[in-house]
Amino acid sequence: EAAGIQNLWVIGGGKLVSALMQTGLLSHIQVTVMPIVLGDGIRLVDSMPSPRFLQQESVTPGAGCVEIVYRVNEPAKGG
Repeated sequence: EAAGIQNLWVIGGGKLVSALMQTGLLSHIQVTVMPIVLGDGIRLVDSMPSPRFLQQESVTPGAGCVEIVYRVNEPAKGG
């Protein structure tokens, strides 16, 4: 913010996503779904103190995959 940056694209795992969501610094999540089942891997989001609702903004099919963009909404009330 001090440098005047308003938008920043970050790549990371569940810990980074959780930290950014909890501080209110994450406005969107972009997920690409691939047609493979790994059985294990990095979580999309680690633990959260309260539920967060995501609003789907777009779905873009690709070559054997699908990209979904979600807007991160405010924390759920009472959670």
